[in-house]
Amino acid sequence: YGGPWAAIKEVYYESDIGSGVHAGGWGGGLSANNHSLLRYADVLLMRAECAAETDNFTDARTYVNEIRARMLDNPDNWVKDADGNNAANYEIALYGAGAPFDNRDNALEAVRFERRLELALEGHRFWDLKRYGGMKDYINNEYLPRESENRTYLIGASFGDEDIRFPIPQTAIDRSEGTLSQNPGY
Repeated sequence: YGGPWAAIKEVYYESDIGSGVHAGGWGGGLSANNHSLLRYADVLLMRAECAAETDNFTDARTYVNEIRARMLDNPDNWVKDADGNNAANYEIALYGAGAPFDNRDNALEAVRFERRLELALEGHRFWDLKRYGGMKDYINNEYLPRESENRTYLIGASFGDEDIRFPIPQTAIDRSEGTLSQNPGY
């Protein structure tokens, strides 16, 4: 999320202003980023979530286990300390029949937990929380109290309804000819 190359895919030239290449603000128009990449593990987790949502718990478990099996088969890829020993007490196992893949709520909780583990530090958590609902409660009741102990600028902070959605760029609202209206809070 930082460094000199973070925004290079959305950068435009001043001469491009008004040409339709850029509509204003970061990423408001066309860019050189004409392809998206998805990790295979992310695709498997999306399939697992769909299977859990449709009460196909066997498939959901199979997709999650495929991801876990990859780590079981490759302990050389586990994080090591300076001496070459495992940096943590890795306890990875495949899910068997039954719990947590025995009902929709438990299966979804297991898939979401696996997403949190597998996609950590890849920028998915915010969007997952937004998609699952409960983002405001999680941030206000779990994240902010914990993080404000180490980051004093978060003391007294709160996450409101207006923080769940980004503002719609004014140029997009203007060009929509009345179709779009600004998100609440902006």
